[in-house]
Amino acid sequence: MEKEMAEKTVTIQQLERQKQAMEDEIYQWKQRRYQLEEIESDLARLQLVEQELIMLSSDAWSGNYGQSVAGNMEVQQLEQQRILKKEIHTLKEVSI
Repeated sequence: MEKEMAEKTVTIQQLERQKQAMEDEIYQWKQRRYQLEEIESDLARLQLVEQELIMLSSDAWSGNYGQSVAGNMEVQQLEQQRILKKEIHTLKEVSI
């Protein structure tokens, strides 16, 4: 009788450890999903910034704002593209 109780106790402890391990794994997966959703949101925001810059530079080059602004916008666009590429690269590394 005592042997049966000891075996059941060991079995219950093993099941509790397995349950805790599974709960830990579920928590890690949920955290990973939240991180990926944040990265996706950041990428969408960066794409909007890039589109705005392209539109502004296009307007500047078509003469809507004059040549002085066009040169300035080109410099700003190149800098923003460099920053955008760096952020996208960093976000991709984080997601991996």
